[in-house]
Amino acid sequence: MTEPVIRMEDGRRVVTMSLHLDCERRPAGTSATRQPAVQTNQQHSEPVDDPNTAGTAKSSQSAGGTERFRWRLISAIQAWPYTYYGPQLVDYGYDGGRVLRDAVDHINRFTPPVMRNHTNDMREQVGIVDGAVWEESSDIPAGVSGWLMVAEDFDPKALVGLQRGFITAGSIEISMDVAQSHPDMDLGAFIEMQGRTIDGELVRWLPMAFRRVNHFALVHAGADPNARPRAEAAHQRADHSAGSHTIQEGESMPDVMSVLQAVCRTLGIEVVLSAGAPVPDTLEARATGQINALTQASGQFNSLAADLQALSRFVIAQGEPNLTSAEILNRLPARLELAAHGEAYLDALQNDALKYYGLARFQAEKRDPTDLENRQMARIRQSASVEELRDWIEEYRPQAESKMGPAGSMRTSVDEDLPTGSGTTATHTAADLDIRAAAARLHQTGGGNK
Repeated sequence: MTEPVIRMEDGRRVVTMSLHLDCERRPAGTSATRQPAVQTNQQHSEPVDDPNTAGTAKSSQSAGGTERFRWRLISAIQAWPYTYYGPQLVDYGYDGGRVLRDAVDHINRFTPPVMRNHTNDMREQVGIVDGAVWEESSDIPAGVSGWLMVAEDFDPKALVGLQRGFITAGSIEISMDVAQSHPDMDLGAFIEMQGRTIDGELVRWLPMAFRRVNHFALVHAGADPNARPRAEAAHQRADHSAGSHTIQEGESMPDVMSVLQAVCRTLGIEVVLSAGAPVPDTLEARATGQINALTQASGQFNSLAADLQALSRFVIAQGEPNLTSAEILNRLPARLELAAHGEAYLDALQNDALKYYGLARFQAEKRDPTDLENRQMARIRQSASVEELRDWIEEYRPQAESKMGPAGSMRTSVDEDLPTGSGTTATHTAADLDIRAAAARLHQTGGGNK
């Protein structure tokens, strides 16, 4: 997942980010013609285009052996997609779902690929998405529905999985501009406080502009209970809606105390509850405190997970899919060990650059550096750019060698004198050196009076 782009617009922080959101399968008729841009259904039972094929609601056949499957791609609701910052609350229904409506035209123009498990490897493509509509139905919230187009000769395994109902969950990755519901809140705090009510308003991201549909993915399961074949999703919603379950003959009401005991056990609260006994007065406060603590810990975890994901760029290989937090942590020690070698190399470059600069500028003249030279040496010490340090070495080394001789014969400091055998410092003037040179020539030629 790419790193978000953050900018300020009209005093508000706007973030362009990619979002993974679970979706659901949506039955339809068998007509191969494209649906209108807006479709209104009053019931969840599918329309029938061909009386001879009524009942084959999950898919339809089109030319060339390509089969189409109707799916709800994304709904105008508040949802928790996976983002660069971890799970975040996005209000897709903000402003009546205005931003989501733009996805319809984009899908129909660019037919995004259908992939496996959000991979970016094109070898894992199974088909395309086409025929998107803005659907308004009485049984589910308004949103974007479309067709998954899968060909038998392109990916027979995926086709069989969709035909037989083995593949029933999907997820869409979209990119859009989103703004903070609380513009004055610090970004880190805003990410951590997702889903809480602050100043009477829910902390969430608000869609501002649609960018693109990156791809649609077939996944093994999703957090959304509606991420399943459309008919099953309708029954699932009915079963879980408040007051929808009727006690049948032979059934009994669940033991409330047993349920409460199980909840307390899950929260780590030690309490003994039994039928007919009063609930302890402090239990509500203890449960509320534990839930608040877990909520805060969850926010901190999401913030740390986002920080960890930001480090993935240092350990991920080119073309590799997104890494999990555990994979990032497993790879970091090796990268840190390499970084230690890099620091040593950087130190060596800094020392060479300082040595050659000193020899080229002031050490050959046996004087103290000027303020300007001190500032340049400070720049060299503070530089963390390998390229910059190499450029300085390339600039100052020839100058130093022209004054002090080849690099191999240069001493690192003019204040270092070579010791003599007696341990005293040898000092020679120019006249001394001339006398020694003449004596050497005389010895070589055998000159002198006998």
